Amino acid sequence: MSDSICPTRLTYVIAFFGVMKAGGTVVNYSPLDAEKVLEHKVDDSETDILVTLDLKALYPQMGRLLGTTRLKTLVVGNVAEMTIGARGRARSNVATMAKPSPSPTIAST
Repeated sequence: MSDSICPTRLTYVIAFFGVMKAGGTVVNYSPLDAEKVLEHKVDDSETDILVTLDLKALYPQMGRLLGTTRLKTLVVGNVAEMTIGARGRARSNVATMAKPSPSPTIAST
């Protein structure tokens, strides 16, 4: 399992400890890497599941990896759902990750 989420975001912490609890390996990717570099890293690290955010700088590039690498599942966190709501309370929506399917899928929170 890998991620392209800023390590200071709540989504990163949830994904990190979820992967550890499941016995997986966390591999951090930089969204600043060129697409070919990311393709190599996904294949080299044998990444099957990648967690990212629905930000313009992250999602499009990570989404394209589904069709060009061994990546099977893309879990996309929604930034808007993790911000302070109208009533001043923090809202959070935790992604649930299903068993990877044989074909590429996109899971959205």
